[in-house]
Amino acid sequence: MKIRQLYAYELRPAAALVMETYSRMEQPYVANPKEIEDFKRYADEDHLWVESCKNKLFLFGAFDDNDQMCAVGAIDAAGAVTLLYAGLNFQHRGLEAEVLREMEEFATVGRSIAREEIKIPGKWMQYTATAGAPEQSSVTGQQTAPGQQAFAAGQQPTPEQSFATEQQTAPGQQSSVTGQQPTPEPQAYRNQNTGYGQDYGQQQYQNTGYGQGYGQQQNQNMDYGQSYGQQSYQNTGYGQGYGESYGQQTAPQKKSRALLWVVLAIIGCAVLLVTVPAFILFHAVNRTVQDTLTWNESSAETGRDGEDDSNEENGAAVEDTEEEREVLELPDSLGKDFFVTQDDIYVADQLSYTVTAQHIEVPNQRKDGFEEYDVSYPVIAYADGRDATEVNEILRNAACAQFDTMYPKPQEEYLYLDEDYPYLACYVDYEITYMSDEILCVAFQDHYFNGSMWGEFCDLRTRVINLATAERYEVEDVLRSDDTFAEAYYEKICEKSDSFNDAPAFTAQMAGQTMDGEILDGRYYSNYVLCKNDIYVNLTYHYYDEGLIMHGWDSTQWTMEELEPYRTDSDLWEKYLK
Repeated sequence: MKIRQLYAYELRPAAALVMETYSRMEQPYVANPKEIEDFKRYADEDHLWVESCKNKLFLFGAFDDNDQMCAVGAIDAAGAVTLLYAGLNFQHRGLEAEVLREMEEFATVGRSIAREEIKIPGKWMQYTATAGAPEQSSVTGQQTAPGQQAFAAGQQPTPEQSFATEQQTAPGQQSSVTGQQPTPEPQAYRNQNTGYGQDYGQQQYQNTGYGQGYGQQQNQNMDYGQSYGQQSYQNTGYGQGYGESYGQQTAPQKKSRALLWVVLAIIGCAVLLVTVPAFILFHAVNRTVQDTLTWNESSAETGRDGEDDSNEENGAAVEDTEEEREVLELPDSLGKDFFVTQDDIYVADQLSYTVTAQHIEVPNQRKDGFEEYDVSYPVIAYADGRDATEVNEILRNAACAQFDTMYPKPQEEYLYLDEDYPYLACYVDYEITYMSDEILCVAFQDHYFNGSMWGEFCDLRTRVINLATAERYEVEDVLRSDDTFAEAYYEKICEKSDSFNDAPAFTAQMAGQTMDGEILDGRYYSNYVLCKNDIYVNLTYHYYDEGLIMHGWDSTQWTMEELEPYRTDSDLWEKYLK
């Protein structure tokens, strides 16, 4: 049985396991429908991914000898346990206690959180030593977590820390959840250290490809992040300290000198066999990640302009494979709630058009790698039969800017294909934030892998469209950037994402340049989103500097009063302010 931190690609099965167990074991005993909805939103794969990327949530899993996920746990940055569930086929085996113990070790050793500050909701106290004798696991034969602490006297978990409260439930059942999930910050989709490189106190823990810290720590990204010193964090199966373990392999003192030399020779060969390939792998991966952090310039411009020459060239191929693209209508045509809440969305009364959600799904069928696509975008249709082809083309191209470089035939000039195991995936959600007869504003979130498991990114594209002319309002068309605005924009970015305070490779001047429509170094660009009351200016970034890798997007909120000095004479403002 292995217990370790989860990787990005494991969040989907982890969320499925949690929801299956919750639906069967807890949901029938929850009387408040809102509590159920809050929990489902919290345990949603996308929400878990966002919180993990922001280093606000750390997920762990228990795996059997066949690498089947048996249990899932989550602990937040403050030391509050928010999820702890074993699969339905793995109940009553003490797995929750083992996962809990691992999370406690992570919090105390990796996050420097005092043991008494770890917050465990009442319904999971049964898995700690304080709830009785340690439970014996029928799977591993190990005892469950000793020494876990409940909430301190008078201290209550916040909704963000845990959905659970210490309520009584039916005998033998887990308790209901009553805490409400705080509104997540989906606009802060930043993937620290390539997604899953959480900062373990003074060291950066290396998490199998997702989140290698390329800088301050020794031997990063060496075959699941092993550290050859004696101070590395031990993550139950990954990250063993070789400096200590190999030293324990010496022969007994009473053995002959010849046997001792044989043993030492074997140990030396083993160390070389591990060290040399790991050293080569580290440099190869480091170079690969640096390469994938930079967009191909023509690819970036293609996504911005909404014109895809490669799509035109391969138009016939796309039509030939149309049957592989399953087109469905989604129930909510406004899209997925990832950017703003429903209260911030503006939809005018008596619109002259309707919106239908289109969905492109291509399941993985590759044997020599991985390739999967799931793309959603809106399509409008006028009630009076007016032609909306140009508008719909803009929307489709925005959603499929990255998808079209991968499918049906990968275009290598835009990708970084892993020769051994190509990994291509694209998951696009959209959200309509402003909808009138004159203006349509749509935000697209594109989470993709551009040819390798190391090349994981999350970009934000936005389209603000004049529906009468099918023209786009770009950020440089509607806002005038000067040094004052650039500095204010940069400060808001740093407030949203603390890591930019320690990111000297991105400056206020560069932030201002992106507001002029530039795509800097193929790594940074800005756009904006219209909402009911405020306007959001957003930065998408692929940041690389010595010791810090992060990518994703952050959103900064502005009132009309704040933007008054920087507004251009674009007719957008007349249409928006009506």
